[in-house]
Amino acid sequence: MRKYKILALLAVFAVIVAACSSDSDSTTTTAADTTTTTAAEPTSVRAPQEGPNDLAIAESFTRARSDGNTDAVLLLIADDAAISIGSATTKGEIAKEMRWQKATGLVSTFDRCELRSAPIDGDTTKFACYGSWTGSVATSLGYGPSTFKYVIDITDGSAISGVLLVFDGYTDSTAEPFREWMLQEHIDDMATMYTRTWYADLSDESIELWGERTSEFVAEQSSYSRGRTPLDRNPHPIQQSPESIRDQPGEPMHRP
Repeated sequence: MRKYKILALLAVFAVIVAACSSDSDSTTTTAADTTTTTAAEPTSVRAPQEGPNDLAIAESFTRARSDGNTDAVLLLIADDAAISIGSATTKGEIAKEMRWQKATGLVSTFDRCELRSAPIDGDTTKFACYGSWTGSVATSLGYGPSTFKYVIDITDGSAISGVLLVFDGYTDSTAEPFREWMLQEHIDDMATMYTRTWYADLSDESIELWGERTSEFVAEQSSYSRGRTPLDRNPHPIQQSPESIRDQPGEPMHRP
């Protein structure tokens, strides 16, 4: 009898050991499976891409500039945007610069905008927008349209955060003859009309003078014999600032 009791206890002990071993194996397997699944999860990576409205904003800005629509231009630019359009560095100055364009007969035509660089996770998208322009001074001198480029930054697809205007072939071909004529005919106006770096001053008085002097220059050009320009009277490039010219009233400037 005692022999049967011992065998029974041994059988119960064997069952308990087997059950514990089975639970342990199940737990180990589950943990291993969980670890493997977690390690195999793919990592998400976004390719650089422009926002859905970025191109439309860049194109709308350039078209509005070409159309002379100041209100539309200002609506598309953030209040704290980094601006470099001639002497204009603020939204308020852009409005004045567009008044100056109208006063001087400057007309631009929109061509296209192209993506230059796109962000990976939002932030800033950069575009280059191209077009051509012509003005009454350039036309009176016999020049055709010249090209321009805007470098435009758009942040978070909401507004323009930066804009830079780059002219191609403008200063030497058209601005210099007009400045030489101003030196000869209206030297006292130059300090009002120009900044120290020879951009157009954007004060109300300056813009009014630009309109008057541009019209006068164009009218005088039409009376010149073919092939003759104001540079025939003073062919040397200007090298001094408007302020220094003002201090020499009536004296033409020549290269030393």
